[in-house]
Amino acid sequence: MPRPITLAVVLFVSLGCGGLFAGPDPVAEEGQLDAADSAEQKRLRGDYDGAEKELKRRLNDNPQDARAWRLLGDVYFTRGQYF
Repeated sequence: MPRPITLAVVLFVSLGCGGLFAGPDPVAEEGQLDAADSAEQKRLRGDYDGAEKELKRRLNDNPQDARAWRLLGDVYFTRGQYF
């Protein structure tokens, strides 16, 4: 008969590997932030010029805005502009 400590360790490892103790999903969180972004909404509606202008304005105010840089890249990628 297995010892109780062995069963406890097996249970703990199994739950940990199954994701029970995992934190929030950063990819899902980023997706939610992007979906709420007005420039991303413009891009998804096909208003690439509007999205580009908004993102460039944001980057002019804050050149360190990583999300704005990535979304601007998404606009260019969607248009087929590769630099």
